[in-house]
Amino acid sequence: MTRYEWITATPRHCGDSQKRKGSGMKKYEFTGEEKGHLCSTVKRIRRILDGKIGGWIENETNLSHDGLCWVDDEAMVFENARVFDDAQVFDDARVYGDARVYGDAKVCGNTWVSGDEIRK
Repeated sequence: MTRYEWITATPRHCGDSQKRKGSGMKKYEFTGEEKGHLCSTVKRIRRILDGKIGGWIENETNLSHDGLCWVDDEAMVFENARVFDDAQVFDDARVYGDARVYGDAKVCGNTWVSGDEIRK
């Protein structure tokens, strides 16, 4: 069963020093750890600035290198989904399909989001 939650919180792991809008700098890299999830292979990410291990994405188009956006914990973003601006995806959340999570949106818990957009 799909459950949707709207959570508002301050970004948990990012400070203003990480705001990179338009800088062209990469903020994360892949750790080399991979696992299958549904019909996708997701890869673990690591923040370059401080070495913080993040969540899972299928490819670099899923998570922008600009802004304060981040995927953390065991959260996953895959297929054509995109996380950008200052959005946060964490805990065991899943963002997939053509979903867009942006602005100051937070997706957490066991929430699964697909299809349209979530923004705040």
